[in-house]
Order: sequence, then structure tokens, then C-alpha cells
Amino acid sequence: MTATGGLQGESPASVVISGSSFGNSISLRKAEDVNNPAAGKIDISGTYINGDVQLEDNHEPISLRNNEIVGSVQANKNVGGVEITGNLIGNGLQCQDNTPAPVGSGNIAKQFQGQCPSPQFGTTAP
Repeated sequence: MTATGGLQGESPASVVISGSSFGNSISLRKAEDVNNPAAGKIDISGTYINGDVQLEDNHEPISLRNNEIVGSVQANKNVGGVEITGNLIGNGLQCQDNTPAPVGSGNIAKQFQGQCPSPQFGTTAP
């Protein structure tokens, strides 16, 4: 899928994006499948995002893998678990107040902050 704009989701039950292209940012907040808690997830993989990725206050497991993100990635106040692996991030990777703390590796970004430190989460781009 190719979208010239971005994606905003407030309280989605589940979001799965793979092999897509977005012309702007992705922002997902308060994801929770109240009818089937075991089914909900946020999974973004193999996608080009010409903007930022903001993941905040989600209750579902989050997986952000093998994406090219022109802007920054922020993962804040998520409680379902966060994995951030193998992404090329044009600016910073910032993680705060997630329970449990995020896991990940193999990312390249200009800076790493908070719960997503370098070198555990990746290497700093020149």
C-alpha cells in the first residue's frame, strides 16, 4: 500500500502494516482490543515512513521492525511490550515510561534516549 499522507489512530483494536509507504507520520495512541485482549497488536514492518512514528499509551504489544523512518521514533507510556529492531531512523529514538521496558537491537539513529539506549538498541548514524 502507498499513502501520500500519514496514519493516525486513536484507540484502535489492532494495526498491522507491512511493505507499505507513507508520505507522512504515523501516530497510534491508546490501542486496546477490549473485546479480545489476546488478539490486539501493533505491528509495523518493512515500511517507508516519510515522517515520525509516535506510539503512546498503548495497551497492545508493539513491534516496529525493519522500517525506514525519515523522522524520529517516540515510544512513551506503553504497557503491552515494545520491540524496536532493525530500523533506519533519520533522527532520534526516544523511549520513556514504558512498562515493561522496550527491547530491541540493530537500529541506526542520530541519537538514542531514555529506555532505548545505544549501543543496546543500535548504533549512532554519522
